Amino acid sequence: MAAFAANRVGESIALYDKMIEANPASKPYLWQRGLSLSYADRFADGAEQFAADVAVNPNDTEEQIWHLLCLARQQGGSLEAARKSALKVGTDRRPVMRAVQQLFLSGGEAEERELAAIARDGDVGSRFYAALYLSLYHESLGDQAAAEARMREAVDTDYARGGGRSDPMVELARVAMQRRGWQ
Repeated sequence: MAAFAANRVGESIALYDKMIEANPASKPYLWQRGLSLSYADRFADGAEQFAADVAVNPNDTEEQIWHLLCLARQQGGSLEAARKSALKVGTDRRPVMRAVQQLFLSGGEAEERELAAIARDGDVGSRFYAALYLSLYHESLGDQAAAEARMREAVDTDYARGGGRSDPMVELARVAMQRRGWQ
């Protein structure tokens, strides 16, 4: 993950692959590898990685969302088409992730407004996660301006600048900014 956080995505994949080579049973637990694969535009491999993770961790909402994002990119950017192959997961204990899940699975305006309200008024960590996933949602719809605005909002949260700095998803947001040229 350190290589990924330094925007050395290819190197991070090679390191994860060495871990799998040394211990094949570790593959389903390397969800971070899926993030690296996604940012290397290896969407089929990313979808496979996230599906393997959900198989051993069936309550992992974030991997369900990332699986959808990878499928959507494989299918020409169609989140609607990807929803037909959504992985089944349990209920996330975090209200923000339940709202994210509803948005990605339904795409409704009410769900987007609910998540936007969390990005504005939620607790410190929830504001970050809501803005991050709103960015990814808009990116999946091809709305780059909204995606950039929400990603900037995410990296500017108190969470991303403070206690959450070492959170892999904060690192992902920073890498997304760099790789998209939004810095």
